[in-house]
Amino acid sequence: MASTAPPYIPDLPSLSKTKAPVLHDAALDNPRSINAQSTATLEVRVTCWNVGGLSRVIDDDVFINSLGNWDIVVLTETRFLPADLHVTGFKSLNSAHCLNTGDKVTLFTGGVAILFKTSISHTFKKYHFIGPSMICAQFDRSLLGCKNDLFIVCVYMPHHSSVYYDVHSWALLTSFLGSLDAAVDATVILAGDINARIGALSPMLTDSVRRDSDDVLVNRLGRDFISLCSNHGLLPLNGIRRVGDSLFSPSNFHCSPTFAPGGLSRSSVCDYICVRTATVSHLAIN
Repeated sequence: MASTAPPYIPDLPSLSKTKAPVLHDAALDNPRSINAQSTATLEVRVTCWNVGGLSRVIDDDVFINSLGNWDIVVLTETRFLPADLHVTGFKSLNSAHCLNTGDKVTLFTGGVAILFKTSISHTFKKYHFIGPSMICAQFDRSLLGCKNDLFIVCVYMPHHSSVYYDVHSWALLTSFLGSLDAAVDATVILAGDINARIGALSPMLTDSVRRDSDDVLVNRLGRDFISLCSNHGLLPLNGIRRVGDSLFSPSNFHCSPTFAPGGLSRSSVCDYICVRTATVSHLAIN
């Protein structure tokens, strides 16, 4: 039976009032106060989730209510039009998956969004469009009391066998991350569905790293992803056990599959949250 393709429309990323949730999650805390008179620990709760189509859950009260647990929500594979995302209590940056031409989008795959509570919206500084299903939200350093800004990089990368896979996306992502490398004190969180299977591989970083993984397979995107992390000092948190002399508990950094649609034979780890090694000591995993 023939199917009718959804209409293609211009990609117009929007900043609108919004709310909406979790595969991996981390609370990022920093003991430095926002000003000299404050002694409270600053904490930002960040989560990442592949929703497999926002339209199927956006009217689900359980889904919506769960979002209140987080300050920043990264959503991948939204397949959602930019102007349609509205959730009370949040603002959103929403981008449907753009095609190679750059001026059209499709709802057949990808799409990403970053939601952040209106209570922290005064710290939002800039929206960065990186490429197809790749965006970044930049927040002022005052959000965490850091020396530099917080960058939330949201990525969905189609599988390398998909007709929507574009090898140039890696160059676009590499170029953007390269622009952040000079900001050595910046807090960078890269989160999303990379469709990369990296097994127990670890990036080559200044500090030695050891990871565990219940998914032992390494695919082409996995090797590309590890190379990208090595080049830009990023550490996948999935299954980390040692960074330098610091040890990390399996109960905090699980190594189990993030995608298990049809039993163990198809189970894989392909969704990640990555940070710079200097940030790891400030993480509290939920």
